[in-house]
Amino acid sequence: MTGPRHRADIDGLRAVAIALVVGYHAGAPGFAGGFVGVDVFFVVSGFLITRQLWSGQERAGTIDVLEFWGRRIRRLAPAATVMILVVVAVSVPVASPLAWDDTWRAAVASSVYLSNGFFGAESADYFAAEVTTNPLLHTWSLAVEEQFYLVWPVVLLVAASCGGSTSAGRRRRWLAIVALVSVASFALCVVLTQRGTPWAFYASPARAWEFGLGAMVALGGPRWLRPCHGRRTLLAALGTALVLSAVWMFDRSTAFPGAWALLPATGTALLIAADARVLRPLLSAAPVQWLGRMSYGWYLWHWPILVLGVGYLGPVGLGPRVGLTVVALAPAVWSHRVVEQPLRFHPRLARSAAPNFALGAALAGAVALAVVAAGTEMQGRLDRPEVRVLAAAQQDLPVLADQDCETLDVDELFDECRTVPPDGDGSAPILLLGDSHAGQWQPALEQGAVRLGHPLVTSWRGNCPAIPVAVAVDGRSSAECRSRQAHMLDLVDDIEPAAVVLSHSAAYDVSDAEWQSGLETMVAELEERHIPVGVLLDIPRQETDPVHCAAVHGLDAECTVDRETADAQLASAHARELEILVDAGHGVAFDPLPVLCDRENCPLLVDDVVTYRDSNHLTATFASRLGPDIRRWLRHEVLGG
Repeated sequence: MTGPRHRADIDGLRAVAIALVVGYHAGAPGFAGGFVGVDVFFVVSGFLITRQLWSGQERAGTIDVLEFWGRRIRRLAPAATVMILVVVAVSVPVASPLAWDDTWRAAVASSVYLSNGFFGAESADYFAAEVTTNPLLHTWSLAVEEQFYLVWPVVLLVAASCGGSTSAGRRRRWLAIVALVSVASFALCVVLTQRGTPWAFYASPARAWEFGLGAMVALGGPRWLRPCHGRRTLLAALGTALVLSAVWMFDRSTAFPGAWALLPATGTALLIAADARVLRPLLSAAPVQWLGRMSYGWYLWHWPILVLGVGYLGPVGLGPRVGLTVVALAPAVWSHRVVEQPLRFHPRLARSAAPNFALGAALAGAVALAVVAAGTEMQGRLDRPEVRVLAAAQQDLPVLADQDCETLDVDELFDECRTVPPDGDGSAPILLLGDSHAGQWQPALEQGAVRLGHPLVTSWRGNCPAIPVAVAVDGRSSAECRSRQAHMLDLVDDIEPAAVVLSHSAAYDVSDAEWQSGLETMVAELEERHIPVGVLLDIPRQETDPVHCAAVHGLDAECTVDRETADAQLASAHARELEILVDAGHGVAFDPLPVLCDRENCPLLVDDVVTYRDSNHLTATFASRLGPDIRRWLRHEVLGG
């Protein structure tokens, strides 16, 4: 009995998947939802592995689990380990030393295929807007696949041993188990996505259903996955439409994976099931086939080259980002020819499972040794005085940052998030509301309010404006934010403040009309209550993290936007806020740009104080320096004293 036939269209789908992922990471137009390429990979892997295991079961009467695991090790681990070793080595001279702690831990986790657990525990944001994150973030999907390879053959081996001797009976039993696991996994995925936990994205149990879809196709699946003559073209067209609709409709604000992941996953399952002739000329074309064969290597190398390249070069446009991902094809081809293929078909390794496990252990050990060696050198960089200053800036948070200031419970806010003047809290408090951009102003407002004899009460929540506008964040955050916004005025009524100060990020994907309506509503409600309103306008958002940039290039490097860029970036947002306040005839604004920037630049260092702690938040120390300006603004414009 021969093994399963080679399907060129599968290599073609791999090429499509890697092109989607790379296009998304490079920020190419039209690839806003390109991250679904990973979902395409998952479904393809579920199909191929289940088909392989079924073929082995039918041929030998059992599944050789150890032999299967050994094959997976020599097929995937060597190339991945080489990539990890290069990342560790290159990070020493090129990357920010402030990122080393996350890099070495990710390297160790990746070497044993547990990086999805590492990034989930760290609440790492895969959809971060800037390409300035961990160079090994992409290994989360490799870990998910390896965990699937570890568990899946055992599950199917147990299923094969549970009674029945006919092929049809075993197939039905495998299908039943696959369906049961997939339904449970999908339900878990939806629930975790709704709760806004990163485990919805990173956890293998929440992603298993995508492999399950591919497995059902491999096993014949339900009747709708058994296309008869004349139906293949229809299924191929529908599958293509589902995948492309996800690429074009989704972006980083989509509550993903959740139910939305059904589009690319189901579309891929339909494409595999259709095996349609109409797509064969495209998917079987020589360049597409070549890219499909290089897909694993390109996936391994494109992300670290992009992240380390952008981190070293600083803010770059689309052209350089695309160029960096294209350059990554060179090591991909090299690793395919020199590492992947020779070890994959090495006769001694293919003879038995034991050498493969020894190889896997040796590769993980090599990563551990490399991390120790690189860590010694990196510690020297971390001990430099200017790097210590930058490390302190990263941790320079408002005093209340560790408190539960998201609550709308007045008693809790008064206990945890209130600052009282030395002579008591007899005066009505000033209430600071907004997102994390409001929280960053707490040190400056605290000085201003307390010096004027008013307590300061702070209630803020990240990614959630205080005004009633719908912001695009993950499912749970959106629901909780809407609930918070709905009760914001109840908090105002309970506290009865002397004034309300609002501050928000200007980067939300909200139309001018919706933002205007939300701010007008809030201002009108406060005016009706005869409560003064102050709006702290937003600060410039840096194109890359200036603290990491300075750690690489020095404090004198141009790591922040210049004044012209800052003005252009914020002009429309600031004008919108000011216009709303003028039209309402209630409320005043404070523009921090003249304080943050001189005529030419918005420097990272002002009078030996670091201004930013990341790409879009001020350090608490620098915010405190603005206390006198805020106090004058509060006294003369907000309170009118």
